[in-house]
Amino acid sequence: MQHFNISNNEKDIILGCLLGDGGIYKRKDKPNSYVFTLVNTQKDYIDHVHSSLHSFDGYCSTYTVPRQSPRKTIYQLRLANHHFFKELYKDFYGGSHKSQIPNWLNPNPVICYHMYVGDGHLSDRMQLDKRKGATFRILRIVIATDCFNIITLNRFFDSLNIYYRIHKHSSGGWQVFFNGSSAREFLEYIGTPQTDGFTYKWAIRDDLYGTQRRVLSPQKKKFLIAQSD
Repeated sequence: MQHFNISNNEKDIILGCLLGDGGIYKRKDKPNSYVFTLVNTQKDYIDHVHSSLHSFDGYCSTYTVPRQSPRKTIYQLRLANHHFFKELYKDFYGGSHKSQIPNWLNPNPVICYHMYVGDGHLSDRMQLDKRKGATFRILRIVIATDCFNIITLNRFFDSLNIYYRIHKHSSGGWQVFFNGSSAREFLEYIGTPQTDGFTYKWAIRDDLYGTQRRVLSPQKKKFLIAQSD
């Protein structure tokens, strides 16, 4: 097990990835071996994380995962056994699965950036209200934190001081919503995208949806209702 020093920024990247698509597994053949992995469909993001973890030079590798879908190639980053991962495994994994956000973990822009890149989604569209005959802009960020329990989710996001809501997904997990101005505030908090592959997660369409509400003409209303039925 390695014991070299890791910078605070590197720890924040790893923690943010654990809140998203990252994980730690305990090797069955080596009981005291804990390995960090990150999977993603965007190679430039995997390469970015790899290049940002300078302390792990020589202990970090990337792979192309054998194709499970004809449309997507999945890439994986793996960090060799380190005592920091053993500590995180104990705090993140209540049992055999990742289930809780440690009480000592507070949000910051780096942590939230990697959490959002891994599990976040931006929606910016116009929605028809048939009763009022108008379309309304829906600007929303959803973070699909399905594996974490609601108590630790509330504690973590309360510390962020940005208004949010939590809803239970049909899968049984919890999803965090930032709507309207809260979505803008969250993106400002985490900063700009650091790789080209995820710029769509910052693509707020003020050029296309410049107004919050748009009253429709009777003809347009009739056409849209017919299209939506």
